[in-house]
Amino acid sequence: MFNTNAKFIVIASTFRFGASQATNIENHVEAHDTLAEQGFTHKDVLGFYKEDGAEMGNSELSLAIPCKTAAQIKSMARLFCDGYNQDCIAVWNRDSNTLWLADKEGHVFHTCGTMRSSKTIPDAQAWTYTGGFYFYAE
Repeated sequence: MFNTNAKFIVIASTFRFGASQATNIENHVEAHDTLAEQGFTHKDVLGFYKEDGAEMGNSELSLAIPCKTAAQIKSMARLFCDGYNQDCIAVWNRDSNTLWLADKEGHVFHTCGTMRSSKTIPDAQAWTYTGGFYFYAE
């Protein structure tokens, strides 16, 4: 997903169900600018999530942000959870190759599993697409 030596990749979105497409895009651009102002490299990715019990999922524009420290993860959690009313952020620990969910304080509350990649859409509840690959946890 990134050519970086960062231990973590945060994947987060500003999109909210029920908000207009224009509002969601404006919020994405605002977060993009905030990250740039704070010196974080980042890239746009396509995220997908299907709620438990739902027949269909939703795709949304998301951001992938390399982070080197727990303090940076906490900063990302506060930006997206407090600033854009998100429940959590996803954190890929590249050392253990696991994906976690972290709350607004950056505390891990769920381990999603081992990260995998595929050239085709995985049969998974959630995935992130970038650079010709789908990334997902199982």
